[in-house]
Amino acid sequence: MVNKTGATRLGFALLLKFFEIDARFPAHAGAVSSSSVSGRASR
Repeated sequence: MVNKTGATRLGFALLLKFFEIDARFPAHAGAVSSSSVSGRASR
């Protein structure tokens, strides 16, 4: 993730976390809750 910046890094991290929890990638953007986006963005 060193070469990724800003929103790209956040999106990539969200996809990985979603996959880690659900063992699949989200089918659409609405599958990822806004609270999880906010939580990851603050880190």
